[in-house]
Amino acid sequence: MIETYGYALINSGKYKDALEIQKYEKYYSFSADFSFLLGLIYMNNGLIDLSIKYFSKATQLGDGNIEGTNSYLAFYNLGVIYECLGLIEKAKEYYQKCNGYDLAVNRLKIIN
Repeated sequence: MIETYGYALINSGKYKDALEIQKYEKYYSFSADFSFLLGLIYMNNGLIDLSIKYFSKATQLGDGNIEGTNSYLAFYNLGVIYECLGLIEKAKEYYQKCNGYDLAVNRLKIIN
């Protein structure tokens, strides 16, 4: 329910309000889904270092309930962040880890 609420806040553009979700981390620190959600919340709030931390953390955890939160979705978002920062080689590295995820494949075509 916490994750659904977090996505609802993001989808409605209430990025600052979504920061409230971080107070539940102590209960969900083991969850790739929750870490991925925090990565999105931080990214949407311009907290890039925290976003990188939590997307990376998601890749270190077991499978989530949402396919890809601990793999290609997290890697894709890391690629986007690094591309926006102008770190193109690092972005390519993360897009390549997405194993054929269409959005990553498209980004690789554009930045190559």
